Amino acid sequence: MKNKCIFFGSSRIESIKALEILMDKMDILFCVGKKKDRDMLSLFCQNNEITCYENSEFYNYLNSKKIIIDCETLLISFLFQNLIRKEILNISLITPINFHPAPLPLYQGCACSCFFLYNNDDCKYGVTAHLINEKFDEGDIIKIREFKVDKTKYNGKTINTLVLENMLLLLKDVIELYQSNNLSYYKQNPNEGLYYSKKD
Repeated sequence: MKNKCIFFGSSRIESIKALEILMDKMDILFCVGKKKDRDMLSLFCQNNEITCYENSEFYNYLNSKKIIIDCETLLISFLFQNLIRKEILNISLITPINFHPAPLPLYQGCACSCFFLYNNDDCKYGVTAHLINEKFDEGDIIKIREFKVDKTKYNGKTINTLVLENMLLLLKDVIELYQSNNLSYYKQNPNEGLYYSKKD
Protein backbone atom coordinates (compact mmCIF):
# COMPACT_ATOMS: atom_id res chain seq x y z
CA MET A 1 0.00 0.00 0.00
CA LYS A 2 1.32 3.45 -0.93
CA ASN A 3 1.77 6.19 1.63
CA LYS A 4 -0.73 9.05 1.64
CA CYS A 5 0.18 12.61 0.71
CA ILE A 6 -1.37 16.09 0.65
CA PHE A 7 0.27 18.57 -1.72
CA PHE A 8 0.36 22.36 -1.28
CA GLY A 9 1.73 23.90 -4.46
CA SER A 10 1.46 26.49 -7.19
CA SER A 11 1.06 26.69 -10.95
CA ARG A 12 4.81 26.92 -11.53
CA ILE A 13 6.07 24.10 -13.71
CA GLU A 14 8.51 22.95 -11.01
CA SER A 15 5.63 22.59 -8.57
CA ILE A 16 3.79 20.43 -11.11
CA LYS A 17 6.97 18.35 -11.56
CA ALA A 18 7.14 17.89 -7.79
CA LEU A 19 3.55 16.66 -7.79
CA GLU A 20 4.38 14.21 -10.59
CA ILE A 21 7.26 12.81 -8.52
CA LEU A 22 4.92 12.37 -5.55
CA MET A 23 2.23 10.74 -7.70
CA ASP A 24 4.71 8.07 -8.75
CA LYS A 25 5.53 7.19 -5.14
CA MET A 26 2.42 8.00 -3.11
CA ASP A 27 -1.36 8.27 -3.14
CA ILE A 28 -2.29 11.96 -3.42
CA LEU A 29 -5.34 12.63 -1.26
CA PHE A 30 -5.81 16.15 -2.63
CA CYS A 31 -3.95 19.35 -3.57
CA VAL A 32 -4.21 22.92 -2.31
CA GLY A 33 -3.24 26.08 -4.20
CA LYS A 34 -3.55 29.83 -3.88
CA LYS A 35 -6.51 31.29 -5.73
CA LYS A 36 -4.46 33.08 -8.39
CA ASP A 37 -2.29 30.01 -8.90
CA ARG A 38 -5.09 27.52 -9.13
CA ASP A 39 -5.66 27.42 -12.90
CA MET A 40 -2.68 25.34 -14.02
CA LEU A 41 -2.53 23.27 -10.84
CA SER A 42 -6.25 22.55 -10.83
CA LEU A 43 -6.19 21.65 -14.54
CA PHE A 44 -3.35 19.22 -13.94
CA CYS A 45 -5.23 17.72 -10.99
CA GLN A 46 -8.43 17.49 -13.01
CA ASN A 47 -6.61 15.62 -15.76
CA ASN A 48 -5.24 13.20 -13.18
CA GLU A 49 -8.47 12.83 -11.16
CA ILE A 50 -7.08 14.55 -8.05
CA THR A 51 -9.24 16.93 -6.00
CA CYS A 52 -7.79 20.45 -5.87
CA TYR A 53 -8.89 23.08 -3.34
CA GLU A 54 -8.26 26.80 -3.21
CA ASN A 55 -6.46 27.69 0.04
CA SER A 56 -9.32 29.30 1.97
CA GLU A 57 -11.79 26.76 0.60
CA PHE A 58 -9.65 23.96 1.98
CA TYR A 59 -9.60 25.38 5.52
CA ASN A 60 -13.36 25.98 5.42
CA TYR A 61 -13.90 22.32 4.57
CA LEU A 62 -11.37 21.19 7.17
CA ASN A 63 -12.95 23.27 9.95
CA SER A 64 -16.45 22.09 9.05
CA LYS A 65 -15.27 18.44 9.12
CA LYS A 66 -15.98 17.96 5.41
CA ILE A 67 -12.33 16.94 5.12
CA ILE A 68 -11.09 14.40 7.67
CA ILE A 69 -7.51 13.13 7.93
CA ASP A 70 -7.71 9.69 9.53
CA CYS A 71 -4.42 8.04 8.53
CA GLU A 72 -0.68 8.76 8.57
CA THR A 73 -0.21 11.43 5.90
CA LEU A 74 2.74 13.34 4.49
CA LEU A 75 2.05 17.01 3.77
CA ILE A 76 4.37 18.51 1.15
CA SER A 77 4.63 22.27 0.55
CA PHE A 78 6.54 23.01 -2.66
CA LEU A 79 6.63 26.61 -3.94
CA PHE A 80 3.51 27.38 -1.90
CA GLN A 81 3.75 30.99 -0.70
CA ASN A 82 1.24 31.03 2.16
CA LEU A 83 1.72 29.89 5.74
CA ILE A 84 0.35 26.43 6.45
CA ARG A 85 -2.15 27.08 9.21
CA LYS A 86 -2.33 25.46 12.63
CA GLU A 87 -5.66 23.78 11.85
CA ILE A 88 -3.81 21.16 9.84
CA LEU A 89 -0.46 21.35 11.62
CA ASN A 90 -2.21 20.30 14.84
CA ILE A 91 -3.40 17.02 13.32
CA SER A 92 -1.10 14.43 14.85
CA LEU A 93 -1.28 12.11 11.84
CA ILE A 94 0.25 14.78 9.59
CA THR A 95 3.99 15.05 8.88
CA PRO A 96 4.30 18.56 7.32
CA ILE A 97 7.41 19.31 5.23
CA ASN A 98 8.33 22.44 3.30
CA PHE A 99 10.99 22.76 0.62
CA HIS A 100 12.83 26.05 0.97
CA PRO A 101 14.93 27.39 -1.95
CA ALA A 102 17.92 28.28 0.24
CA PRO A 103 20.09 26.85 3.02
CA LEU A 104 18.55 27.33 6.45
CA PRO A 105 18.93 29.00 8.84
CA LEU A 106 21.36 31.23 6.93
CA TYR A 107 18.84 32.41 4.33
CA GLN A 108 15.24 32.70 5.49
CA GLY A 109 12.47 34.51 3.62
CA CYS A 110 12.13 35.24 -0.09
CA ALA A 111 14.45 35.86 -3.08
CA CYS A 112 17.27 34.32 -1.06
CA SER A 113 19.32 33.22 -4.08
CA CYS A 114 19.55 36.85 -5.25
CA PHE A 115 20.80 37.97 -1.83
CA PHE A 116 23.31 35.12 -1.91
CA LEU A 117 24.73 36.47 -5.18
CA TYR A 118 24.95 39.99 -3.75
CA ASN A 119 26.51 38.96 -0.44
CA ASN A 120 30.19 38.18 0.01
CA ASP A 121 29.52 34.57 0.97
CA ASP A 122 31.50 31.62 -0.33
CA CYS A 123 30.33 29.80 -3.43
CA LYS A 124 28.43 27.06 -1.60
CA TYR A 125 24.65 27.32 -1.66
CA GLY A 126 21.83 24.88 -0.99
CA VAL A 127 18.16 24.05 -0.59
CA THR A 128 16.42 22.81 2.55
CA ALA A 129 13.68 20.40 3.55
CA HIS A 130 12.28 21.27 6.97
CA LEU A 131 9.31 20.57 9.18
CA ILE A 132 6.60 23.22 9.05
CA ASN A 133 5.57 25.18 12.11
CA GLU A 134 3.46 28.33 12.44
CA LYS A 135 6.26 30.67 11.29
CA PHE A 136 8.00 30.94 7.95
CA ASP A 137 11.23 28.92 7.59
CA GLU A 138 11.77 28.19 11.29
CA GLY A 139 10.93 24.48 11.52
CA ASP A 140 13.38 21.71 12.33
CA ILE A 141 15.70 20.83 9.45
CA ILE A 142 15.45 17.42 7.80
CA LYS A 143 18.10 17.78 5.11
CA ILE A 144 20.08 20.43 3.23
CA ARG A 145 21.23 19.64 -0.29
CA GLU A 146 24.35 21.71 -0.97
CA PHE A 147 25.94 22.60 -4.30
CA LYS A 148 28.63 24.94 -5.56
CA VAL A 149 27.83 28.10 -7.51
CA ASP A 150 30.28 30.00 -9.70
CA LYS A 151 29.06 33.52 -9.06
CA THR A 152 30.71 34.77 -12.24
CA LYS A 153 28.42 32.56 -14.34
CA TYR A 154 25.05 33.05 -12.64
CA ASN A 155 22.55 35.85 -12.23
CA GLY A 156 19.26 36.02 -10.36
CA LYS A 157 17.38 34.19 -13.10
CA THR A 158 19.86 31.44 -13.95
CA ILE A 159 20.66 30.55 -10.35
CA ASN A 160 16.93 30.10 -9.76
CA THR A 161 16.91 27.29 -12.35
CA LEU A 162 19.77 25.57 -10.51
CA VAL A 163 17.97 25.99 -7.19
CA LEU A 164 14.72 24.49 -8.48
CA GLU A 165 16.52 21.51 -10.02
CA ASN A 166 18.10 20.76 -6.65
CA MET A 167 14.79 21.18 -4.84
CA LEU A 168 13.31 18.40 -6.99
CA LEU A 169 16.30 16.16 -6.24
CA LEU A 170 15.91 16.91 -2.53
CA LEU A 171 12.23 15.97 -2.74
CA LYS A 172 13.20 12.53 -4.04
CA ASP A 173 15.66 12.12 -1.16
CA VAL A 174 13.06 13.08 1.45
CA ILE A 175 10.43 10.73 0.01
CA GLU A 176 12.93 7.88 0.29
CA LEU A 177 13.72 8.81 3.90
CA TYR A 178 10.02 9.01 4.78
CA GLN A 179 9.11 5.71 3.15
CA SER A 180 12.03 3.90 4.79
CA ASN A 181 11.15 5.34 8.23
CA ASN A 182 14.50 7.11 8.39
CA LEU A 183 13.21 10.67 8.61
CA SER A 184 15.08 12.63 11.26
CA TYR A 185 15.55 16.33 11.96
CA TYR A 186 17.39 18.84 14.10
CA LYS A 187 16.59 22.28 15.45
CA GLN A 188 17.77 25.44 13.74
CA ASN A 189 20.03 27.89 15.52
CA PRO A 190 18.07 31.17 15.38
CA ASN A 191 21.27 33.18 15.82
CA GLU A 192 22.84 31.89 12.61
CA GLY A 193 20.43 33.26 10.01
CA LEU A 194 18.77 36.32 8.57
CA TYR A 195 15.24 36.78 7.29
CA TYR A 196 15.00 38.48 3.90
CA SER A 197 11.70 40.17 3.05
CA LYS A 198 10.38 41.83 -0.10
CA LYS A 199 11.36 45.19 1.41
CA ASP A 200 15.02 44.12 1.40
